Amino acid sequence: MNVLDKVIGVFSPKAAFERSRYRMGMSQLEEIRAYEGAKKGRRTAGWHVTGSSANSEINPALPTLRNRSRDLKRNNPYARRGIHVLVRSMVGSGVKPKFEDKAHGQIFKQWSKQCDADGLNDLDGLISLAEEARRTDGEVLIRFRPRRLSDDLVVPLKLQLLEADFLDSSKNESYTNGSYVIAGVQFNAIGEREGYWLFREHPGETSIAFRRMSLESYFVPASEVIHYFKRERPSQVRGVPDLAVALMRLRDLDDYEDAELVRKKLESCFSVFITQPQGTVSPLGATDPGTGRKVDKVGPGLVTRLNMGEGVEFAQPSQNNGYGEYIKIILRAVSASLGITYEDLTGDLSGVNYSSLKAGRNQFNRMIDADQWLTMVPGLLVPIMNRWVAMAAITGLKVRPAVDWTMPKRDSADPLKDVLAEKEEIRGAMRSLSESIRSRGHDPEEVWAEMAEDEKRLKNLKLVSDSNAAVTEGLLDYALKS
Repeated sequence: MNVLDKVIGVFSPKAAFERSRYRMGMSQLEEIRAYEGAKKGRRTAGWHVTGSSANSEINPALPTLRNRSRDLKRNNPYARRGIHVLVRSMVGSGVKPKFEDKAHGQIFKQWSKQCDADGLNDLDGLISLAEEARRTDGEVLIRFRPRRLSDDLVVPLKLQLLEADFLDSSKNESYTNGSYVIAGVQFNAIGEREGYWLFREHPGETSIAFRRMSLESYFVPASEVIHYFKRERPSQVRGVPDLAVALMRLRDLDDYEDAELVRKKLESCFSVFITQPQGTVSPLGATDPGTGRKVDKVGPGLVTRLNMGEGVEFAQPSQNNGYGEYIKIILRAVSASLGITYEDLTGDLSGVNYSSLKAGRNQFNRMIDADQWLTMVPGLLVPIMNRWVAMAAITGLKVRPAVDWTMPKRDSADPLKDVLAEKEEIRGAMRSLSESIRSRGHDPEEVWAEMAEDEKRLKNLKLVSDSNAAVTEGLLDYALKS
């Protein structure tokens, strides 16, 4: 009963009783209807949450998250391996587009070898680098750089990768025409992306040439930039590093390993303590000039008689205190945050068999499939393809965009078992042969063309291979007749 109820009770005990009874009923009703996670009490006393938007949560923290993620990737072997596992699974040796017209595919393949504005990578290398930047920094920018027709390019277009630091995160404002800017990304009145506010140089560059330039950002239309990131909330404007959830655990793991190393070093210093009963006078000996304590040496094969009443105690190093188990618990949490298996993160295969490895691999493959087809294809590959088609039209090439993409091959834990199972799926009409070939990172049309060419060569050379079912059946008939 609060103060107001007490005052009401003085003048109207009945009204005070009714107020107290209804308040108790409301409290019981809340306990019955509420989710356990929404109840207020001792268990949730320190659980502070907010209802802020995705941008209000991400934008102030993004520079710190990005820098710490980069630091861990540079210095923590598990963070580095985890990012590399994801990138290699997503991109592998390259993603191959499939064109209806093979001639268009040859043109694109030729352009992909000369598309890097820095002149260091081909298209597959740029895609791999963009994916690694997205995983580490949360986002990456790809700038379209059109070239002159006289630049001797099959299609006058270059691609330039820019780190997320080029995007002016401090740019947040609105305009009278209804447009507005959130963390450097400008939208029109109906929420469509109009463009990006970019710096001309990396803000962290320390060269002399850069110090002469201004840090003022400038506007670039959205048609000239690909902002590649993964959205986890509908209103999200900027990307979050994959390591964001695991940053503190990885940092704690580094500190724990350092502390354990120091402890082991201290314990490795073999020490002997000479004790004597109270009141016993010790003979004179060497003393440490700094501390004034007596100092004796322990040497191999040395036998020394102690004085009356003195004893010897040896320092006992502590036993294993669960170091290995703690490391495994932390690394399992890190692997879960990245969406990869513990074995992929650490390379430790000591506790797995084919079944468990296969089960973990299946779940990992489903996650990679979702990232490839729901994030990488629409967010990176399709925009590059569409701009390439548009630039090809300027040169007079009437090309059509790719109709499909062939993802990189995935290795098997037991190739024989998987091939036999896949073969039965194809024979049972549960899977197409084309799909099976694409899942191995190859183009079905190219595979069949190579097979036909191989068969032609074998026939000309009068060589027999059991890879051709018709040849195998012919040999069997010949053997039976003879």
